[in-house]
Amino acid sequence: MKDKALAALIRSQPEKGLEMVLQQYGGLCNGILRQMLGERPQDIEECLSTAICRLWQTIDRFDPEKGSLKSWICRIVRNIAVDQLRRTQTSPLPLDEDWPDYGEDLTDQLQQQMDGKLIQQAIDQMEQPERTIFIRRYYYCEKVSSIAKALSMTEKAVEHRLARGRQKLKQYLLEQGGYHR
Repeated sequence: MKDKALAALIRSQPEKGLEMVLQQYGGLCNGILRQMLGERPQDIEECLSTAICRLWQTIDRFDPEKGSLKSWICRIVRNIAVDQLRRTQTSPLPLDEDWPDYGEDLTDQLQQQMDGKLIQQAIDQMEQPERTIFIRRYYYCEKVSSIAKALSMTEKAVEHRLARGRQKLKQYLLEQGGYHR
């Protein structure tokens, strides 16, 4: 089902629309949650339920001109998983990575200081496989070893491309005025 039609179905017949969402994207959502939360079935089920509820509550803000419904749903699921990790005081990313210092609450600070659209533009300009590696690592919180295996690369090569991607992102944000230190 196309994004506009599915969004309209969620608005007009929420039960049916959300059931279609689960049929189309349930596996993807579960995969993201498993990747971020590990094998914690209760947390995964709770997060998926919360994500479906939040999708229904925010469907009026979905704009197919700005991105796909799949991306919208993935972002909701990811944000809920991050919230769950915060509640359980588990960090989704290792703290030793060379990432700009935004204080204790990285996600909130990033949202306050940088425009998401600017970041997306920077990521869209990255070459492959850097873009894929960057998204898998920082959007889906995948481990470097998992990314390396999936892309038939060494872990060192993945780490190198992540470092290069962070530098490109920083440079782009500096040029666009979206990076404040």
